[in-house]
Amino acid sequence: MTRAVWWKECDKAKRFLKDTIKLHEKTHDKPQMVRLFRSAIEKQMDDDKKSLTDMERLYMTLTDPDDDPFEIEWDAEDHIDTAFALILHHNYADVYEDMLEKLRDVAGREANRSLSPSQRIMRRIIEKARSTKIDTFACAAPLATIRKLPEEEQSCPICRNGYLDTKSFSIDALIADYPHRIIHCGHIIGKECLETWMRTPLPDPARYPQYTCPICRIPLKNDTSADLPSFLYEHISKNESVKKIKKKGDLRTKDIYGGILGCLSEEFALQELGDEIQRQWSDDKILPDQKDDWNKTLLENIHKIRQEKTRWGFLGSGMEIEWQRMGQVWMGSGTTL
Repeated sequence: MTRAVWWKECDKAKRFLKDTIKLHEKTHDKPQMVRLFRSAIEKQMDDDKKSLTDMERLYMTLTDPDDDPFEIEWDAEDHIDTAFALILHHNYADVYEDMLEKLRDVAGREANRSLSPSQRIMRRIIEKARSTKIDTFACAAPLATIRKLPEEEQSCPICRNGYLDTKSFSIDALIADYPHRIIHCGHIIGKECLETWMRTPLPDPARYPQYTCPICRIPLKNDTSADLPSFLYEHISKNESVKKIKKKGDLRTKDIYGGILGCLSEEFALQELGDEIQRQWSDDKILPDQKDDWNKTLLENIHKIRQEKTRWGFLGSGMEIEWQRMGQVWMGSGTTL
């Protein structure tokens, strides 16, 4: 395992431990926690440690009393270090990633009920930035490019769902799996499928430490390797709104890049789908009622994206020009087939 992979795994384990403690506190009430500890303690008393669930083992590691009789104080730091090693050894961060994502969703819905509109926007931005998997190496593809492809290539190569198939799929499904171009190789894959690919644990990280394109197997470098305008780097390092988001969400610089680039791609995708709906309606492929419903959904999503864009510090005509320029550079970067 290379040093870069090792540090990446350590970072994932650290975040898993932090999120697990935080989310269980929010989503598990006291009776649930009591049942968890009682089950673990009974198994330990029966010398049946092998049957401990992973969650029981983790929580017992965090809370077990120190064995050293000469130790006066209970050392929380040692327990956290041991729990971190346990997570790293058993690869909990990858094994339970989907479960933790569901916990985040539940906690987010519960918390949103008591948040102001401004706080909801901030939470949405942070959650997107944390969960981004592809936005630093893939960008939304123009639907004009898709229409020029042979019919068999106008669908996601993983799930085979058509990018322009308005008869079989809802507008929400078309938004979720909008075609994205991998900038390293030019292959186009549905966003939802590509994100799922990136969440799937690597089969042998020691031998194959990097994720690869599902089509050509070129390594996917999860960074901003495109020649982005210097303005973006300056904006991220100097803008007070960005600094506030980074601090509030405890985000890495890579998360910030992913959040902003993801916002760019999402806005572009919504605009493209709006034009596609109008085109298909003109060709009598979409009924008027369906067109109205779909446009309503698109407008709601565009409104949310504009709220997020403003929070990222892109407010006013001057910043809108920079936003559009940055989008053109990003959408045109890398390799095209």
